[in-house]
Amino acid sequence: MSRLTWIIASLFVCILILSLSCGKDKESLTGPTSDTQKEWTHYTIDNGLTSNEVTAMALDPDGNLWCGTADGLSYFDGVSWKELQLEYEQSKYVPTKLYINSIAFTPEGILWVSIIEKRFDGQGLSGRLSRFDGNEWITYTENDGLPTNAPHAIAVDGDGTVWAGFGFGGVSWFDGEVWTNYNPGDGGHVYSIAINPNGEVWVGTWGGLLQYDGSTWKKYTQADGLPYNKVKSTAIDFDGKVWFGTSHYPEHGGLSCFDGTAVRTYTTADGLINNYAKSIAIDNENNVWIGTDAGVSRFDGQTWTNFTTNDDWASNYVSSIVFDHDGKLWIGTWNGLFRLNR
Repeated sequence: MSRLTWIIASLFVCILILSLSCGKDKESLTGPTSDTQKEWTHYTIDNGLTSNEVTAMALDPDGNLWCGTADGLSYFDGVSWKELQLEYEQSKYVPTKLYINSIAFTPEGILWVSIIEKRFDGQGLSGRLSRFDGNEWITYTENDGLPTNAPHAIAVDGDGTVWAGFGFGGVSWFDGEVWTNYNPGDGGHVYSIAINPNGEVWVGTWGGLLQYDGSTWKKYTQADGLPYNKVKSTAIDFDGKVWFGTSHYPEHGGLSCFDGTAVRTYTTADGLINNYAKSIAIDNENNVWIGTDAGVSRFDGQTWTNFTTNDDWASNYVSSIVFDHDGKLWIGTWNGLFRLNR
């Protein structure tokens, strides 16, 4: 090979490598595609979500993922996203967005949804609880025994009893026929509900953490070791420990754990990615995953591992977390839904 031929060939190889490298650097998270490290798969309205602002998630008994957003409800059957049409209660003639606060399923597969209707004409909000058995919707409001028309959180216990938390209305439970209401007396604003397999119910409120053992209510506050009384998120691990996130204010926030005796709080000083623990989930290995407004943290009891989507801030504002039946992590953000590919 002549010297000139060798130089031309070398230049061609360099140009080819440079073009491939530039193409890889430009790869983004748009569509159902992954980033350059293949860490995350991203789903948006372009893939069938009703809105990019994801507000709630849940798995049905068949393992399908359901996703509530700021404007409706979608479900993923493993192949594609589909929309489930919701009924409008407020007005058939006023443009309205259906904001989904929470989703839960009974063991029989009945879907429960906490809905807030946001009217575009500025005439206020109207909320309700609705259930769907696969054929028809049934709606519950104050007229049916609810304390208010501002539902926030839903959970279902092992017996199929539906628990719901309300804005300024406390917590209620439904045995299939009658709603029973309990207001803790501090304004009763409920943010989250978690239920232990033994039947204990834990409720996060703006006045502390409530525990119900089936007969008696007990409240835990800062006087009992909580870092702050506004409990935004709750979850229970396999050992029965209660994990909860408090106020989004940095000086009051963090992730706390109650082992039945004492409360321990973790913050960014310990390795948490951000002190606003907005959502919490437990994986199959009993690791705790925390969604914040700056990404996701995983805690195995000893070590912290932090994740971000390497995208804009909205993609790292994590409103909800769920693990599917294959153990894959899904996070709902203000910029769509992400699945961790590992």
